Amino acid sequence: LGSVGDADGTLVQPRVAPDGRRVAFARDVAGTADIWIQDGARANRLTFGGGSWPVWSPDGSRIAFVSSRSGTASLYEVPANGATEPEPLLAGETRVSIPTSWSADGRSLLYFSIDPELGVGATLGIVAMDSEHARRSLPKSGGNVHGSFSPDGRWIAAHGNRSGRNEVYVRPVVPPGSADAEARAQWQVSDGGGIFAVWSADGRELYYLDAAGEMVAVPIDTRGDAPKLGAPEVLFQTHIVGGGVDRGQSRQYDVSADGRFLINTELDNAVAPITLIQNWDPEAKP
Repeated sequence: LGSVGDADGTLVQPRVAPDGRRVAFARDVAGTADIWIQDGARANRLTFGGGSWPVWSPDGSRIAFVSSRSGTASLYEVPANGATEPEPLLAGETRVSIPTSWSADGRSLLYFSIDPELGVGATLGIVAMDSEHARRSLPKSGGNVHGSFSPDGRWIAAHGNRSGRNEVYVRPVVPPGSADAEARAQWQVSDGGGIFAVWSADGRELYYLDAAGEMVAVPIDTRGDAPKLGAPEVLFQTHIVGGGVDRGQSRQYDVSADGRFLINTELDNAVAPITLIQNWDPEAKP
């Protein structure tokens, strides 16, 4: 349909605002990543001092992000209009924490943490978006990362490698103190590999990237106690930055409320071929 903003090889993690007009992303400036917001033809810098992995609040008034400004990569939030300085969400956190999804009711922010000493063993967590910012970790299950709340807030889609290969799973959002079996329950969504799941606005489809970097859609019905899943369908080849198959890379696409896909695509750096003609003598007679 078109492009948003200017080409920039340092741009990552684009996220569409709930109003569908603005796009938040991280961009390198002098070797430091910061959050920017594209609004029409203008791109305005939002953070100064480091910022990446932006996540919009459901009303579009705030942005959560990760920053190492205090030493450890942790969670912060800032008004989308830049009216006040960023505020920390996880005081005293020693693990690397990265936000990925804000619940539709505005009450919860989903993130994943990695213990820097282990380098693995990612844990999904939820922080309450109120004045107390209470947080809780969800039971580990296959190294789930990059989680996304369903629109009704009852489910989380994330990818993990419990089978030895990255696949997309859906798990319930259970209250603290739930039975261990219930808390660890999950259903596999992808077939043949998948990462970076995002819900449609109505919660009836899940999108993810397959092992070939293609966008895949899966019908899903989450009205019962267990999700009912349809067959995966390839929608299109994304040509996404990084090929879309690197688990360590951040999500490079988003889906707007009206169903449009915003994709950070590879820049066309192809160089025209050089043709060498040997023994050419333009003065020679035929």
